[in-house]
Amino acid sequence: SSEINIQKNTTNISEKTKNTSILGVSGVLYDGISAIPRPVVLTILDGQIFLNQVINTKSKAIVNTIIDILPFYEYKQSINSVDFGFSTQYGIRLISLSNNAQFQADDINFLNAYLAENRISNNIIDKLTAKWRWIFACAIAILAIVAVLYQWGIPLGAKIVAPFVPKTVKNILGDTALKSLDKYIFKPSTIEKNEQALIQQQWNKALILAYPNKNYPEHTVLFRSMNLRGKSISNAMALPNGTIVVTDGLYNLLKDKPNAIIGVLAHELGHLKHHHSMRAFLEFSSLGAISALLLGDYTVWTNQIPLFIGQMRYSRGHENEADDTAIKIMQAAKINPAELALFFERMTTQSKNTLSTTSSKNSKYSIANEDTENKYIKNDIFDYASKWLEKISLPDLLKSHPNSEERMKKLRNASL
Repeated sequence: SSEINIQKNTTNISEKTKNTSILGVSGVLYDGISAIPRPVVLTILDGQIFLNQVINTKSKAIVNTIIDILPFYEYKQSINSVDFGFSTQYGIRLISLSNNAQFQADDINFLNAYLAENRISNNIIDKLTAKWRWIFACAIAILAIVAVLYQWGIPLGAKIVAPFVPKTVKNILGDTALKSLDKYIFKPSTIEKNEQALIQQQWNKALILAYPNKNYPEHTVLFRSMNLRGKSISNAMALPNGTIVVTDGLYNLLKDKPNAIIGVLAHELGHLKHHHSMRAFLEFSSLGAISALLLGDYTVWTNQIPLFIGQMRYSRGHENEADDTAIKIMQAAKINPAELALFFERMTTQSKNTLSTTSSKNSKYSIANEDTENKYIKNDIFDYASKWLEKISLPDLLKSHPNSEERMKKLRNASL
């Protein structure tokens, strides 16, 4: 390197230093090539930094010696191109040279004093951390920045970036998710093909009225069966590739109210329109990065709490946006948005009825053998946990969806 000269002589030392005493700082040099540290003395002369290997040292911190440094290897570099690291009182301060070489002093306090005497000014971080009032001001500033990022920065950034994610990436994510769901969660739909076609026909009619220019997101509606512990699950979801999945349970729940099914499809189309899948991924990643920077080891479960709360908040925002899109589509299609409120009403009733049925079913049983006993015990534990979760009222802060009562109220207020 042109910035480092390694020589076996003293010709580069200024003439005025010969036969005089040199004050320097002892330490070790890591040359960036070998892992073996070499004992050296750091000196600053004429705007240059020198690292000299020495034989004669009178102190680990301070070296007062005549130039009797033989054999002698010299690192010479302008102090303007040296990174003097951060000033610490008890830790290690590394001075970084070219070619990844680094110097570590034996005495950190003496090194700091020596650099100060040679007018090597501290960097901005050292200056800010030198006084308590600056530390306090920096802490307040950091909290303010984090609050702004949490409240507005991360959601806005994800909203701006998500539409520019390549379609191929969304297709890969959506196709992979659908394959996994079909393999482990979903089963083929039992709904008659003509009934599926009728829903699709009604949905297409609503889309034409809501989007006369056909500028709605590309999507495909699929029906799947989804069961948990022998019970049909009522659900719908939008995948990044534009696939909207409607479960048989949801269809059977609302088959006497097809406009409510149209409302659910409009809600899921809202998720696609606003790129909620990609936004959720970007928001979660950003929250994780900030959590890691502020809290360090984010694998500890306590450090996951702010990450979880933040993600729940963003999820509620996505649901509200999807509800607003559903209202606009239903109004444009001359469908009463209150029909969608019926979905939340029936979901709540279904959940209560399922819990009640499960409780009464397992209240009495006969134990035929130990295996049967363990089976019922496991069921009772699951049902007890389900009933407990149903009874407690989680704060909105911990919910991924807005309060159902509030959503129903908003839908009914938007009635035609």
